[in-house]
Amino acid sequence: MICRYDYIWPNHPFEFIVPFQKLNVLRKSKKHFYVKTPSGICDTVLELIKDMADEEWIYWAMDDRYLADVDPSYMEKIIGFIDSTESHGVDGVCPIRIRDLLKNSIDLDNPVYTSFGKAFNRTDWEQIWLHQFLKVKVLRFFFTELSTVLDGPAKDMDRLKRDIRMDYNLLVTEKTHVAFWETLSRGKAHKNTKFHCFIHGIKPSSEVQFTENQIRMGPIYTSSLRMKFDRFLWRHLQKFV
Repeated sequence: MICRYDYIWPNHPFEFIVPFQKLNVLRKSKKHFYVKTPSGICDTVLELIKDMADEEWIYWAMDDRYLADVDPSYMEKIIGFIDSTESHGVDGVCPIRIRDLLKNSIDLDNPVYTSFGKAFNRTDWEQIWLHQFLKVKVLRFFFTELSTVLDGPAKDMDRLKRDIRMDYNLLVTEKTHVAFWETLSRGKAHKNTKFHCFIHGIKPSSEVQFTENQIRMGPIYTSSLRMKFDRFLWRHLQKFV
């Protein structure tokens, strides 16, 4: 996931905080920091943010999906927004509008106009797993509440999140400005994951099982040479991996 951000958006402003339980080798970089955490997802997230202020903005990026395409200039507009006083009273901005965020989980009747364009208020926690800008207090509340009811596998989170109240001002952009590949489903990695590991020189563990599934979320297609080349490789080389 980090490799794809570095490749597709080499000038991104993010510093990734990576949780771990056991590591043999740490990837040394000024943009990567490692924090030892418990293994459960709720405890992991709460440990990562325990010293952060509630009002601090972060870029929430789970590694079960990774970057497929991005409009850097638009993302920079969002970053400018959250760094300004205009963002007061806003608790999150999601730059990808797909699935439930097309109509079921947003307030279409009351659009919000911002310096980065038209947006909509979200009405529930749907698609909280997407990469997006959030204030720390949103994640702290969500995973604290989830930790009280989650006693099974992580896949139960999608069902359990529907019972958690959502009192935050979370926005989603009118259009999609970033796209992702899904890494895996039900513990098995997708074909797109195998392919992108191959072209980036990443050797998956022998324990990883791959399927022929390919899942791409948010099909924007930017015209940068880097992205054109990336799409060329996908179209012409995937059958050989």
